[in-house]
Amino acid sequence: MAVARHGVRFTDLNPVSMILDYSTGRFTEDNPWKIDPSSIRRLRSLSAIIEFKTPIEKIPEVIGSLREVSKEIDTVFSIGVITRWSDGVMEVTSYLESAGVEPRPNGKHNVGLGRRGYTQEGS
Repeated sequence: MAVARHGVRFTDLNPVSMILDYSTGRFTEDNPWKIDPSSIRRLRSLSAIIEFKTPIEKIPEVIGSLREVSKEIDTVFSIGVITRWSDGVMEVTSYLESAGVEPRPNGKHNVGLGRRGYTQEGS
């Protein structure tokens, strides 16, 4: 609910997103499994990944909302960012820093070698 109010776009076909009303971020009965929202709250899970996209300019306010809601919930969470790199710098670095987040460059890096039609010189 904290990020839904910023108009983020939840990722379709994500198991968590599939049980949400995208406009409010609340659990909905309109889910593929027809699970009642009160039953969803009783489910136990080791992890749940809430995936969404937001315009780059909204990063500071979305992170601000996550900071606020972290004081109200009884769980641990982390924020993962998917972004492009330009000249050795993440495109969102300044937005993360303005939100008080220190970008960590270690992580998964996709360099596009799996794209169809890629050939290595000499092969």
